[in-house]
Amino acid sequence: MDYINELNIDLNHKAIITVTGSGGKTTIISELAEQLVKMGRKVIITTTTHIYLPNFNNAVTILGATILAQLKLQHQCLVFAGKYISEDNKLEGFSTEEITAIHKNPNVDFIIVEGDGSKTLPIKGYECYEPVVPDMTDILISIIGLNALGKTVNDKSVHRIEKFEKITGKTYGDIIEKEDIIKLVLAPDGYFKCRGYKNYLILNQVNDRIYHYSFKIRKALIEKAPYIDNIIIKRDNQ
Repeated sequence: MDYINELNIDLNHKAIITVTGSGGKTTIISELAEQLVKMGRKVIITTTTHIYLPNFNNAVTILGATILAQLKLQHQCLVFAGKYISEDNKLEGFSTEEITAIHKNPNVDFIIVEGDGSKTLPIKGYECYEPVVPDMTDILISIIGLNALGKTVNDKSVHRIEKFEKITGKTYGDIIEKEDIIKLVLAPDGYFKCRGYKNYLILNQVNDRIYHYSFKIRKALIEKAPYIDNIIIKRDNQ
């Protein structure tokens, strides 16, 4: 998928891009970053929480926020940044204030921030303290794994089940339906509880079985969620 075009990214305008949600965040972050680097841009990937060490790049750079704010990058590159690596092999991220300071570095073009976690599950409910979105976020991308459709509400398909149940009205053992996806997006404490200057939704992990549902969900959300600038359907093979 051409993220630069779909997300209407201005390559000449430096930006903070925050990615939240569930069902493929890590893959989308890596693909977006690689496209930006190929276009000659200097990109930092970090988090406001903590993320597993990336496996799509041979080098991980661990730098303090003060160093990153002054770092002089000479050529297009991709830097993974955090405060330290935790005992469980996760990259610990920065506060929103630290990311704002890094963003002021004229040698950094794009900062891609992972703003929450989902334990690799396709769908989630939100705790009151998440996502953690920097105030200066130019583009917010929220992701939902539509392969959750038809699955059972349990700890193998839903992250933070109690919060999910509160929004959708479903209970443990129920089947996840397209109406639940719509509720999660529209709810005040759902996927767009925090927003950026521009906001995008990616309906991710769409296979042939659920392809027609993705269009029905998209149509409903276009009518009810004017704060979303574009709703993108991303098929498994994209």
